Amino acid sequence: MYTRARVGTKETTFGGLTPLFLETSRRATQLIPMAVSLGFGIVFASSTILVTVPCRSLIPEDVTKQVRAATRSIPTFLRQPRSLRCA
Repeated sequence: MYTRARVGTKETTFGGLTPLFLETSRRATQLIPMAVSLGFGIVFASSTILVTVPCRSLIPEDVTKQVRAATRSIPTFLRQPRSLRCA
């Protein structure tokens, strides 16, 4: 829904961390591993989330369609009578 905003936020965060992990000064050596792990973690997590969450939300819909298609193919005389169905 808000994919463009989320991608833009992730890009700017990664872009903001880029100068830190490209720094060559000795004082920045302790911060470089943190910046690299944070930056690439954000990129990997956002790409994974933007793909898997929509797919996982469509799975129940696909299963429902498959079940309905399978029950339509059962002959009517084999289906359970209305009086025996669970509510």
